[in-house]
Amino acid sequence: MTAKKLVFAGCRCWTGQDSSPASAIAVDRGTIAAVGAQATMPPWPQVDLGGRTVMPGLVDSHCHLTSAATRRLRVGLAACVSLDHVLRDVCAWGASHQGDEWIRGWGWDQHRWVAPTLPSRHDLDRVVRDRPVWLARRDGHSAWLNTLAMERLGAPESAPADLLPLDADGSPVGIVRETLMDDLALRLPAHPENVHARVVMEEQDHLLSEGIVGVHTVERARGIGVLNRVAAGNDLRLRIYVMAEAIQPEECLQPDVPISPGGFKLFVDGSLGSGTAWMLGDDGTTGTPVTTGAELAGKVQAALEHGLDPCVHAIGDRAVREVADVFEGRRVSHPERFFRIEHVQHLDASDLSRLIGPNLLLSVQPCHLLSDRPVVAALPARPGRLDFAFGTMLAAGGNLLMGTDFPIEPSDPWRNIAAALERCDEGERPWHGEERLAWPAVLRAYSAAPSRMARWGRTGVLAPGFAADLLVVERDPGVAAPWHQRVCLTMIGGDPVYSDGSIDLP
Repeated sequence: MTAKKLVFAGCRCWTGQDSSPASAIAVDRGTIAAVGAQATMPPWPQVDLGGRTVMPGLVDSHCHLTSAATRRLRVGLAACVSLDHVLRDVCAWGASHQGDEWIRGWGWDQHRWVAPTLPSRHDLDRVVRDRPVWLARRDGHSAWLNTLAMERLGAPESAPADLLPLDADGSPVGIVRETLMDDLALRLPAHPENVHARVVMEEQDHLLSEGIVGVHTVERARGIGVLNRVAAGNDLRLRIYVMAEAIQPEECLQPDVPISPGGFKLFVDGSLGSGTAWMLGDDGTTGTPVTTGAELAGKVQAALEHGLDPCVHAIGDRAVREVADVFEGRRVSHPERFFRIEHVQHLDASDLSRLIGPNLLLSVQPCHLLSDRPVVAALPARPGRLDFAFGTMLAAGGNLLMGTDFPIEPSDPWRNIAAALERCDEGERPWHGEERLAWPAVLRAYSAAPSRMARWGRTGVLAPGFAADLLVVERDPGVAAPWHQRVCLTMIGGDPVYSDGSIDLP
C-alpha cells in the first residue's frame, strides 16, 4: 500500500542533487513533500531510522533482465576454477534435470581457471554425448557447445576463424562467437512463456531487495513479449526502459502494449575476454568489428527515424571512435534523442572531446574492471589509450550512466558502486586510482541520470514534487565503499516493495 503522510527522521538523506546529506525527509502519498532538517518537517507520523541512510532508488542502466531470469533455469558456472570443475557441474546438473533435453549453462571464463585454456567440444563430448549442451561464456559473446549441439543447431562447416575457431586438424573447436553465436542462439528451443514470466518475477524480487527500482534492459522480441505479459498482469513493479536488440526498428513500434522499446541496441565489436574487442594498435587494429561504416550509420539513422534512442555497444578504443564518427552531426540534428555508447571501456585520448554533449551518454560498468584487469594487463601498451577512464570522462564533461550488465556480472549495485569509488576488489590497492569517482557523482549516474534518460518524469532525485523512489540502507555510501550493504527498505512511488522487517511503517 502506498505510504500516506510520514517523516523519515534520525537519518542521513542523500537527495541526488546536493553534495551533503540532509537529516529528514517527508513523504506524502508517494511523493516527496520536504527534505531538510528534522525541525523543518511537517507534523506527520515519524519513523526514526536510528542513523540509517536514505537515498534515491537505484537504476541499473545496462542489463539483460529476462536473460538474467532464465539463468535460474540453467547451470551456473561462474564459480568454476578449472575445466574439470565445469565438466563436473555440467554432469551434476544434467543428472538432476533429466526432463530437459538440452543442458544449458552460463558464466564460464577460462581466464579465471587455474590452468587457462580454450575449451573444446571434445571436452564436453567426454562427459555428455547423448544430450546437446550449450554453455554461454561469462561475457555473453561466446558459447561452448558439444558436437551434438553443433549438429542440432546446424553450425556451419566453415565460418571466419574469429567467429568459429578451428583446431589443429582444421575442425571446429566447439566455440562460437559474436554474430554466429547470436544466429545459433535463435534456434535454441524457447522456455514456455509462463515459466519465463515466473522467473522474471523472481528476478524482480531479487533486484528490489538489492535497492534497484528501475532498469535499462536489452531485450529481444521474445523478452519484450514476456515483460509485457508480466506487466499486463500488474506484476511488474520495476520501472523499465527497453533497448531492443536483434529486431527491426519498425517492429519496436507497439502502441497497444504496456512496454514498448525506447532504445535500439547495436554492436560495433565484441568483448575483451572473448578476444573480440576492436582495439587500436601500433600496426593496425585487432579484434572483431561487427557493424561499422555505412551499415552502422544506416541502422542508427533508421532508429532515429522511428523515434528510438541509438544505443551502441563499443568496448575497444577503435570501436568507440567508430561510434563517435557515426554520432557526430546526428546528435545536433536530433536533439530530442539520446545517443548512448555502451561500455566505453577503452578510448583514445584524442577522441575524448567527441564524447561530450548534452544528449550523448556514456553507459559504464565499473564492475567490469574487477573482472577485466588481467586481460587489460596483457594488452600491448599504447600511448594515448585510456582504460576504464571514468574520472577523466566525468572531468571532461561526460554524462555517465552506471549499470552492471547483469547477468554478465552480478546485479549487486553495491559491489558496482564500490568498484567506482575504489577501483579494486575489497581490501586491494586501487587500480589507476586517479580515475576513482566521488560518491555524489556515482549516485547521479545511478539515479538522476538514468531516470532523465528514460524520460520517467519526476523521478531519480529526492526533492519536493518528485516520486518517492527511495531506499533506506544500513551503511552510508558517502562515508565508505558499501561492499556489504544491507537494504532495509525499498519504495517505488511511496509503495514499500521490499522490506527486511527492521523498519515499522505507520
